[in-house]
Amino acid sequence: MCNREALFALQSSLSFFTLLDKSFIFFYDFSAIIDERQKDSVVYERETDKRREVIMKSIQSIHRAVTILEFLAENPQAQLKEITEHFQLSKSTIYSILMTLVDEKLVVKNPTTASYSISNKWGLLYETAKKNFPLEKLMEPYMQQLKELYDETVHLSVLKEDKVFYVAKKESSHPLRESSPVGTNDALWYAACGKLLMAFQDSNYQKTYLQKTLAQGGTPLNHEKNLQEFYKELDRIKKNHFAVDMGRLNNGVNCLAVPISNQRQEVVAALSIFVPVRRSSTEKLQKILESLTAISQEVSHLKEVF
Repeated sequence: MCNREALFALQSSLSFFTLLDKSFIFFYDFSAIIDERQKDSVVYERETDKRREVIMKSIQSIHRAVTILEFLAENPQAQLKEITEHFQLSKSTIYSILMTLVDEKLVVKNPTTASYSISNKWGLLYETAKKNFPLEKLMEPYMQQLKELYDETVHLSVLKEDKVFYVAKKESSHPLRESSPVGTNDALWYAACGKLLMAFQDSNYQKTYLQKTLAQGGTPLNHEKNLQEFYKELDRIKKNHFAVDMGRLNNGVNCLAVPISNQRQEVVAALSIFVPVRRSSTEKLQKILESLTAISQEVSHLKEVF
């Protein structure tokens, strides 16, 4: 019995060590897999970080290109030094972006003066964008109607970046006429359309805007009396729902403007007409104001207005 028991014990021991050995192999293989996956994960994270860095640099480049285009739109024939000083970036960075924009025909370089301006390609891009811009598309027949009725220049403008931007126009056929090119801008305090857009902003916006404007100096508003009158004028505009400039800021031209509101009664644009003083009889101006007001009221009830 002793021999049998000893043999059984030996066999059991061998079985146990065999099982233990197999378990060790399984554990070892499993650990190797985990280690391999961890290595793969580290590599993946590094590649992801690199891709993220590339994307962020691309976004930064796009942002810089857009701001340079906006600068050139307001400052045609700008020199490389002027652009570099404005953006506080290295010449090599600005030059690289400009060359890309030139290659894409979005910017043109004057070989004589070595200056840069936006290209005519923007005209084509604007016409394409205009077809998809709900407000311009909606207002086009109304503007055409006003132009045919009075043969004076009609503008549609919006508030953007503390300025009034002209986004659509129907130009008078008269040799003597006043108009602002589409895509250009004016100071909010300057003309009737700008003051109208400002009148419908909240008091905090008005205060902040005027503080920045006064800090820059060189405007009629820097005189206290004019500033107080300006505040009163904004109140009148909001109350009456129209703005008028009778040749005060632009000698020889009168301007009338009304708000264009959406269904939430938020003013989203200004519709205005420029009329030279020599064609500005009281009767004509009154009729123009009545037509503008009628359009303003009609459009504000349309579902298409965003």
